[in-house]
Amino acid sequence: MSTDTTDATCDIALAATIISLRHTLARAMGDATTACDQCARRQATAPPLAASSGNTDSGPTFWNTDLGLITAVGIPLVLILGIAIGWASWSAHSRQQVARHISDIQQEAAQLLTAGDASGASQKYASVLKYMDSNDVTDDDTRNEVLEEKAHADAKVAQIAAADAAKQIAQHVSEMRQEAARLLTAGDPIGASQEYAQLVNYMDNNGFTNNDTRSEVLQEKANADAKSAPILAANAEEQRLKDEAAAQRAAADAAKQQEEEQAAEAVRQREQAAAEEAAEQQREQAAIQARSHDAYTMSQEFVKDQLKSPATAQFQPFDSPKVSVTYSDGWYTVYAVVDAQNGFGALIRSSYICKLKPIGGDQWQADSTDILDN
Repeated sequence: MSTDTTDATCDIALAATIISLRHTLARAMGDATTACDQCARRQATAPPLAASSGNTDSGPTFWNTDLGLITAVGIPLVLILGIAIGWASWSAHSRQQVARHISDIQQEAAQLLTAGDASGASQKYASVLKYMDSNDVTDDDTRNEVLEEKAHADAKVAQIAAADAAKQIAQHVSEMRQEAARLLTAGDPIGASQEYAQLVNYMDNNGFTNNDTRSEVLQEKANADAKSAPILAANAEEQRLKDEAAAQRAAADAAKQQEEEQAAEAVRQREQAAAEEAAEQQREQAAIQARSHDAYTMSQEFVKDQLKSPATAQFQPFDSPKVSVTYSDGWYTVYAVVDAQNGFGALIRSSYICKLKPIGGDQWQADSTDILDN
């Protein structure tokens, strides 16, 4: 049953209820008047009741009549029925408003879809479903119809998006082809070949399905590759020669560096040997200098052995200019003077030369001792 039919039926039922209620009330009022007249006539003709009987009832009451029963039960039932019918009428009217709002939104979505705005139509259908959920609409037929229309709009959106993406890809392919052709015309077949390679890679990665365009691009790339092949070969040979020359220079530099390092090492070793030799000489000179004093002292003993009065012998201090000690091949030669008495008791200064060497510990050996007369 449609919403309009339901609403009309509820309005008719409400009107019938009101009319029935009015007739019941009117009949109740008429019956009450007739009952009162009958009671008056019975009371006028009936004998009076004895006072001792204790019965104070003056006749039938209003609630003992059929009119009282009808009034007590019928009126509330009629009121309840009226309220129920009124509530049903209000609910039906509310559902009618919801259905009309859903229909209006569906029409707007359909108009957007017809106008080519599939995205706007999809959003409208989504708002319809949200509105139906928020208003507890349980009409499955309407819901399924809206879902089907939304699916159709979504498909249109996807179709438009795919078409736009394909258009953008085709545009980019065209721009890359133009750039590659420009490079080839400008005499840069290598750059053109690289641009065509990037173009083929772009078409593969983006699902480009125009086989005619792909075949043309591959042919153009083959042409660019053919023109760039000799240039690439010449560049490769040039690079090989450059690399070879660089390797030779590097080898020469390495050899030169090695020679310089070897020469520097030889100089360092010579300097080190010279330094060690000098240090050794210094140590020897220090040792010789240390033993020169001992040589001078021992020479005095060898001179005394040749004097006639050795007890009177007097020698100069070691640092005296009259004293000289030299060293050569392990032998010390002492040049000095001695003052001693001769056989006549006179103090005579004589020069002497003593050649001696140490033989271990404090022992010395004299090679010669000569006392010279001044």
